[in-house]
Amino acid sequence: MNKNTFELTHPNAAGIYIGASSHFVAVPPDRDERPVREFPSFTEDLCALADWLTACGVDTVDMKATGMYGIPLFELLEFRGFSVYLVNARHVKNVSGRKSDVLDCQWLQQLI
Repeated sequence: MNKNTFELTHPNAAGIYIGASSHFVAVPPDRDERPVREFPSFTEDLCALADWLTACGVDTVDMKATGMYGIPLFELLEFRGFSVYLVNARHVKNVSGRKSDVLDCQWLQQLI
């Protein structure tokens, strides 16, 4: 393998940026026409999020959350059989520049 290529360790991973009222989710770009989606934080929406991840062939999830907002989704995804990683926001800081929830979830998806 040359130095310009790398092997994905989790090719079926999604990145989720947890917010208070909604969550932004990124799946690999070849899995859906809209690989980044926003889901409200109500129970029925969390179930729809998990269903979408299953439909996209995701098995691993990388979540960035501050506070307690990620706990319900973390527990639901674990119950549904996903490998869920909660990351420390300080350890996965994006490159400097414009910050958005969409960019954060895409960055998390790439990191895992």
